[in-house]
Amino acid sequence: FINVNVQGGNEFADSVGLMGEYGSGDMLDRQGNPMDPKDVNAFGMEWQVKPDEGDPMIFSYPEGPQWPDSRCAMPNWTDPKKKNRKKKDHAREQMVGHEELHSIAKMACAGVADFDLCVQDILMTGEIGLAETFH
Repeated sequence: FINVNVQGGNEFADSVGLMGEYGSGDMLDRQGNPMDPKDVNAFGMEWQVKPDEGDPMIFSYPEGPQWPDSRCAMPNWTDPKKKNRKKKDHAREQMVGHEELHSIAKMACAGVADFDLCVQDILMTGEIGLAETFH
């Protein structure tokens, strides 16, 4: 699980969502009803981005399952490709260090309006090809 500690005033006092209700951390659905804290999958599905209900896009490009056509795909741990993903990610990190990836990302994102978002997306995913979605 993720633990996020927000310090400051009450800017988030009316916030609810995937991080829980501000202050209590209670897992609430979109209507404010309590959800079973043991059913994290249902809670995650409840908070899938739904643009048709007024949710803003999180990323600058749509990828993967998109509401309302499909729900988030649950991992299939029997898929051997997914089992090896962590090994491949680690190998990629060994081949390309963070500083080198940052330099490559800045070159790939040069000239785009959302330069910082472009670089951040590449740094988070390691996928240099994402820069094309910003051009």
